[in-house]
This record gives sequence, C-alpha cells and structure tokens, in this order.
Amino acid sequence: VYGEVLLYQEETRSFQFAAFQGERGVAPKEKELELDACGLARRVLEPLARPFHLSGHEAVISGSIGIPAWPDDGDDVELLLRNADTAMYHAKEQGRNNYQFYAASMNAVALRRLILEGKLRRALDHGEFEVHYQPKVSLATGRTCGLEALLRWRDPEFGLVLPGDFIPIAEE
Repeated sequence: VYGEVLLYQEETRSFQFAAFQGERGVAPKEKELELDACGLARRVLEPLARPFHLSGHEAVISGSIGIPAWPDDGDDVELLLRNADTAMYHAKEQGRNNYQFYAASMNAVALRRLILEGKLRRALDHGEFEVHYQPKVSLATGRTCGLEALLRWRDPEFGLVLPGDFIPIAEE
C-alpha cells in the first residue's frame, strides 16, 4: 500500500512511474524525452530525495538509476534492461541517490562479486578464515595496551582476499 501512495505522490511531481522487473523503472512524460540522460536522471532523483508525508510520518527515500546507451549497450529491450539493472546496482554501491552509465566492465565486477559470494558461503565450512591479532601500542609509553582481532580470508584459488572485497558481501 505504501508503495502505491508513494508512486502517486511522485507522479504528481511530474513523473509517471512504471514497474519494470519489480520496483525498477521510470517512464518520463513526452516533453521530457528530449532531455539528455543525465538531466533526466537528476530530475528524477532530486524530488525523490525530498521528505514526504506518509500516514502521518515523514519519510525520505532515494533512488539509484542505471543508464544504458542504445545501441552500444544493447540492441533489444531485454539486454538494455539487464544492462540498466547492472548499472543501477553499481549506482547503489556508489551511494544512494546516484546514477551511473552502463559500462561492460560492470559485468566483470558483478561476476567477481557473484563468485566471491558463492565462495564466501563455503569458506567457513572449509576453515578458510584466519584471525590475526594486531597489537595496539600507546604512543605515550610505547607499550602494548591492547589487541585488535582482524579477520582474514585465505581462498584456495584467489589467495588472500582483501577485507574490503569480502566484508561488504558478508554484511549483506
């Protein structure tokens, strides 16, 4: 129900929203078709970031937009939507209320993430995690005043996987 209310409120701000593959998609009014993709993305994102009232509560949302270019990024609707979806997820990773143009390299990044996610699920069962202890040293005295426990993942195929690569996946 809230989604329908939100869509209605946003529609009155001059955009008509349509559902492509679930929650994704925007169909601009005809006069807006002439805008460049960046301008249209900004015009969609700006009103989404403003607070609105829903059942007596103030709510703030954000959007993420993926932009493919026809015909370079696909010559049929299915491929263009898939590439828009890939770019949208990349936009989400860059921070909400953002848009990104599709780039073929995004598929390689998405594939690596998918592979890491699968390997991460098996890593605990296979004993691939290591705990490293790092001393905390007082600058005033030069003495050890504590320890930090650092989780490391040693994958048999990839070797040492950097925490920045696997911790965000594990948190999700």
